[in-house]
Amino acid sequence: MISIKIMINIKDIDISSLTKEQLISLLNESKNDVDTLLAISKKLADDNSRLTDNNKMLTDENLKLKNEVSELKKQLEHKKSLVTKYNIENYVDNSDNAGNHKKRFSPDEKAKQKVGRKQGSKNYESMDLEKLSSENKIIYNDILNDYMKDHPNAELVKIGEDKTYVIEHVPAKITVHKVITPKYKTKEGTIVQAPSMAIINHSYASANLLGYLTMCKYTLGIPVYRMQDMLLDQGLDFSYHTIYGWLMKTGELLKPVWEALKSEMTSGKFTSLNIDETTLRVMETMDDNRQKCYMYLYSANSDDARIRLFDFTCSRKSDNTQKILSDYKGTITVDGYSGYNSLMSESISVQRCMVHLRREFTDIAKTLNREQRRKSEAQKVIDLIDKIFEAERKIKNKCKTPLDVLAARNTDEYQKLVDDVDDKIDWLDKQTLSISMRKAVNYYMNRRSEYWTYLNDGNVSCHNNDAERQAKSFAALRKGFLFCRSEDSAKSTAVLISLVKTAEQSDLDTASYISWALQGLHDGRKPSDLFPWSKECEQFKLKSKE
Repeated sequence: MISIKIMINIKDIDISSLTKEQLISLLNESKNDVDTLLAISKKLADDNSRLTDNNKMLTDENLKLKNEVSELKKQLEHKKSLVTKYNIENYVDNSDNAGNHKKRFSPDEKAKQKVGRKQGSKNYESMDLEKLSSENKIIYNDILNDYMKDHPNAELVKIGEDKTYVIEHVPAKITVHKVITPKYKTKEGTIVQAPSMAIINHSYASANLLGYLTMCKYTLGIPVYRMQDMLLDQGLDFSYHTIYGWLMKTGELLKPVWEALKSEMTSGKFTSLNIDETTLRVMETMDDNRQKCYMYLYSANSDDARIRLFDFTCSRKSDNTQKILSDYKGTITVDGYSGYNSLMSESISVQRCMVHLRREFTDIAKTLNREQRRKSEAQKVIDLIDKIFEAERKIKNKCKTPLDVLAARNTDEYQKLVDDVDDKIDWLDKQTLSISMRKAVNYYMNRRSEYWTYLNDGNVSCHNNDAERQAKSFAALRKGFLFCRSEDSAKSTAVLISLVKTAEQSDLDTASYISWALQGLHDGRKPSDLFPWSKECEQFKLKSKE
């Protein structure tokens, strides 16, 4: 009877108001009460579910807060980098060009650098307007006749005259000529007739029109659709595809001159070559999952000739370059691209570009503030390399022959500059470095000897700026046409831009030179007689370069 009473009393208790410990105690006292056990079990299950939900909610909120903090940190780092860049741009030398390394001037020195007209000099005195006007009709601006009409009784005595000049613009004009070619027949029935004047079969375009269109595209960077508008303004309604076809055919016709330039470049006349590459999109290759093709650039200089050769290839592999340089003996100056390693042989040595080496350390210095840069090992390496560039600049201005250059580089003073750079990076290689600094040091150590090849040849430069400039000029032109439609089109582009850029190195009017070379091939002349540095090309010299 006592146990039954206890059960009754337990049932009357409000279980929901009990704590976990009280429930456990009550459970121990009423193990045989099924209803009580179920109620306790439900209470515990509800408590557990509620705690689980609360835990999940807190976990989600924590993850959300972490993401927000991470995003805020990224924004803060970005703003810090912008501030750092802004603070150091005024005193970090951004130039990678060894030939145009910036000098820092004090305010007083900057004031001395102001460019202006010399005291006592006249405006435009550098132009020979008298010579330019001698080819044209003189304009007499005389008021005598009009004045005498209004004042018939006046007596005028000439006391002198004023001389000045008027510069007029005469719009370019395209002329159309009718060509009549008589046919004759001999007694034997043979037809005799002058050869066709057409440079391209069944085409109305003359050599000088093709030269003008080539100059528009590869010197001025004018797209073909604008050339179409230019011709239409002259009453000539040629389609885009027709003009595009003319340019492609011009490249095909001039390829023998390009081949002759390539042979001249590797003939032994040039003991040093600069090589670089840049990308070119070709729509035809996109179907073969080849997103990028390449235009390789070769730069060669001698006392009497300068060659800028462009060669198209579908990949960055050096196979095509190996074919071009199969007979070459000398030194090639290139960047750090490992693909050039395959070009080294008994007859070809490699000079790595020191501007690219400097750039590796410059990228590190740009991320540091002023105080950090003063203590930075990267900045110390930059300063040592800059001393070599400064010495090279002085040698270039002072020395006239390769032997003089070689002698200047072999002096103790110059050799100390070389040893300072090599010893500094060698010491850094043995230290514990950051990831970026280790990358820059390895960039040198992996090619260590190849940075000093130029010390053995006065014709070789320590940098690859000649080829780099050609790559930049091609990239600027590429913005005008964006891509080539086919591989044949890309090869024609390589031929035309090679001749244009080589002609520019000889200070020629490119339109006149291209038309002259086309006409020369049409007349049966040898391609080697049509180089831009030939004596006949003196007539095409730009007046601004004379």
